[in-house]
Amino acid sequence: MELCKNCKNRISYSEFLEYLDSGRWALSVGIDDIMTKEEHLSYIDSITSFEDAIIEFVPDDTIPELCERIDVFIMPTNREPDKSSNSKHIQFTKQTKNKKNLNKFLLLIILSLFVLTSKGQRVGSISKLGIKGYFEANHEDLDEIEGIYDCSFIPYYIGGNLLFGQKTWGGQEFHTEAYIEKLIDGYWLELQDKTIKMSSGTGYIMNLGLVPLGDTNVYRLTGKFEESYNHFGNSGKVEFKISTRATFSQNVLSFRFKGGDSFHIIEVVVSLVKIFPTHKPKAKVAPSQPTNWTGTGFALNNRYVVTNYHVVENAKSISLTGINGNFGTKISATIVAKDQKNDLALLKLNGNFNITNIPYSVKSTTSDVGEEVFVLGYPLTSTMGNEIKLTTGVISSKSGFQGDISQYQISAPIQPGNSGGPLFDSKGNIIGIVSAKHVGAENVGYAIKTSYLKSLVESVTSASVLPQTNRVANQNLSGKVKAVKNYVYYITCSK
Repeated sequence: MELCKNCKNRISYSEFLEYLDSGRWALSVGIDDIMTKEEHLSYIDSITSFEDAIIEFVPDDTIPELCERIDVFIMPTNREPDKSSNSKHIQFTKQTKNKKNLNKFLLLIILSLFVLTSKGQRVGSISKLGIKGYFEANHEDLDEIEGIYDCSFIPYYIGGNLLFGQKTWGGQEFHTEAYIEKLIDGYWLELQDKTIKMSSGTGYIMNLGLVPLGDTNVYRLTGKFEESYNHFGNSGKVEFKISTRATFSQNVLSFRFKGGDSFHIIEVVVSLVKIFPTHKPKAKVAPSQPTNWTGTGFALNNRYVVTNYHVVENAKSISLTGINGNFGTKISATIVAKDQKNDLALLKLNGNFNITNIPYSVKSTTSDVGEEVFVLGYPLTSTMGNEIKLTTGVISSKSGFQGDISQYQISAPIQPGNSGGPLFDSKGNIIGIVSAKHVGAENVGYAIKTSYLKSLVESVTSASVLPQTNRVANQNLSGKVKAVKNYVYYITCSK
């Protein structure tokens, strides 16, 4: 605590308040005279009583560097504070008859503030507003764990000596209130009764810090436990450090810790129930569902089209463009078969036309790791445009996400909108249907093996709808893309 970091300089009362208002901790009164450090000391020494004194609390977290005795100022009410200051003042009406009592009061305040300022960030507001006042005033900004708690404190003991033998005792619940507030690097748990007196005269002191363990409801709890005891002819004081884990769930913080000395082992079970502020959980608002979305599909014989089940799931309307390279005309389609487990859907285009001369074949045998592949599709059309996109890569694994044998893992980059598109091998055979990407890794995608497509097709029609003639095997990649792109379609779905 500092009265004035630059106390060697002469400052006015308003300057002093201005300094305090800049964010320092102090319990102070204003000085409306210009005073040196020595005059400050003399002023303190001259005070032997105070009545209706004005006490001012201002935030800070520093320890004195100068003015070691100037931790507290009392301003009698006949000294008018600077009305222009934004500082808040509290009327203090307790009367002290002599300087000895005043010094005790000052010492108590200094010690209290020293404990508070050693903790961190928000303590100043609690000092100024009181515990409940602080939580009321900051109701909207509190973390879930912050607040006032009803604290149950149950100690258990194992111990003894040669005279009495080994004993077990304890199990009695003791009760106090506590509060938890946020600091810069964690939380502070403080009991209202720092020393809990019991019939045996035993006292307990705990000062505890809480640090969250990642994005969980578990906290690392550290602090100090002290017990002064007198049991079975043994008396003394045991102290040990607390380091344990605490769990916060449904407004209850629970933990236990253990320690002891040569006489006995102490295990303490602590449960804190949050009593203020409490909130009724807000009703969860379901995330808004899109009314329109897109994907990719590719042609089979007899106007059949393949895509992912998740592309057409819950769609009331399905339309396709890009048929024979025509993006100006939308053709509607109907779902004729679906395999939700393997994320496949078989559509049929509505109309009386046929799709002929499909230049690729659908290969149902498994391809090998390391084989070069390419993907065609319509990803992120809102930002990347409606032109078909090509990416290339290799088969990284013959199993997919979490070892799923129905999928390949591929290195060809894929994005939302690629779903349902074809995965070609280096000869232009379709060997998979693109289905997903790994959001936690770069260039890791998954495609469903065509053997599962064959099973879906055979469940509703003849396997002859799967194209079996490859007309592009001898072309370079550019030629392959040019030949097959008119059979890869842009799918639009809506509710």
